[in-house]
Amino acid sequence: MRYLFLALVPFLLFSCQKDESFKKKLKSIVGDYDWIKSYPAPSTTNVGGIGVNNGPAYVLEPQMIPDAYGMRILKNRKVTFYKNGELIEKGEMSHITDEDYYDNPGSYFFLISMDNGEKRYLYKNASNELVCDDFPFDEYTNHLKLK
Repeated sequence: MRYLFLALVPFLLFSCQKDESFKKKLKSIVGDYDWIKSYPAPSTTNVGGIGVNNGPAYVLEPQMIPDAYGMRILKNRKVTFYKNGELIEKGEMSHITDEDYYDNPGSYFFLISMDNGEKRYLYKNASNELVCDDFPFDEYTNHLKLK
C-alpha cells in the first residue's frame, strides 16, 4: 500500500501543476471579443514544382460584411460564438499546447471542442488578438479583439 501511495504522489503533483498552467493561460484570454479582420489562409497547390495560392486573395474587414461576429470565453472553459448578438455555436476549451506558436513566446494554441464534435483552434498573437482558424470564415485566419 505504501508503494502505491509513493507511486501516485508524483502523478498527482504533476497533474495539478499542469491544470494550474492551463488555468493561468486560460485566464489570459477570458473575455468578450469582436471580429476585426480576416486574412486569407495560406493554401497552396504544387503546380509543376511551383506553389500556387489557391485560397481567397483578399482581406475581409467588418465594413465589408453586413454581419457582426463575436466570441465569449468564460473562466469555466466555456466558449460561445455569436452572429449579430445571437448565439450560433458553443464549445469548451479542452486543451492547450505546451509550445510557443511560430516562435512567439507566450502564444499558445488553445483547442476548443465544439458541441457539434468539430475542433477549433485559437492562439493569441503579439498584438493581443485571438486568431481563430475557421470562425467566422473558413479558409481565413480570423482575428478577434478583446472589447
